[in-house]
Amino acid sequence: MTLLIIVVALLVGHYMQWPQRLRDFGWYASHLDWLGGRLDLRGVWGLLLALALPVVTVLVVQSLLARGSGLVLGVAFAWLVLLYCLGPGHLLDAVNDYLEALDAEDAERTDGLRAALEREAGADQDPVAAGIVTRAHDEYFAVLFWFALLGPVGAVLYRFAERITRQESHAGLHPAADYLVGVLGWPSTRLVAFGLALMGHFDRALTKLTAGLAWQPDMNAGNRSLLAEVICAAVDYQPQADSATTVARRVKALVLRTLTLWLLVLAVLTLVW
Repeated sequence: MTLLIIVVALLVGHYMQWPQRLRDFGWYASHLDWLGGRLDLRGVWGLLLALALPVVTVLVVQSLLARGSGLVLGVAFAWLVLLYCLGPGHLLDAVNDYLEALDAEDAERTDGLRAALEREAGADQDPVAAGIVTRAHDEYFAVLFWFALLGPVGAVLYRFAERITRQESHAGLHPAADYLVGVLGWPSTRLVAFGLALMGHFDRALTKLTAGLAWQPDMNAGNRSLLAEVICAAVDYQPQADSATTVARRVKALVLRTLTLWLLVLAVLTLVW
């Protein structure tokens, strides 16, 4: 059932427009502002208070609908929660728009789309490749991992912790939220990196992957750095030879193949269990 929920959520989220309107986090920003006006939202305790409303609400509903006559409603609820938490940034559309702008040689549009996709990368890495893979992890892979492991509450925990790191008005929460996102993202990052290695240039990517297995103090930054290193190795990125179009197409194809691999592995696990 978990596999079916994930597949349907991915298909509906990609081919239909209404899920994007569903993914409105404005209410959560207002909730944090309201909470911050009454309590000191800093550190670990502040983070627990900030996450309490979405996580506890989903956990209670998930528990109530886990058995008996509520089972069907529980499946529908899980699907809606996953749909809400997946891909709020419409990554695939952003990549396709970027590729179209490159093909059309529209420099102004290309620059704007590139700036939206780019992330910090090393000297021998492509910033767009780093941006695509880190966004793919944050928007899809990490949410899918925790949904498969814990159900709706897992998806909500990761998504709302990640949203807190984006709330500039609550900087006191950022260190704790960033650490939590790093901890939650540590296993899914390694699984994504291993999938990229399997689906791409395995030898080069595996070298980068094994070097990134160690536990790091700043895990969130370490996760992003590892993904950037592995994706560039897996697509055999050559800074002086590969065009922007070539790199973006390779990265897009490799990320989609890795997502397919995840779904196949989940299907096998579902059959075995």
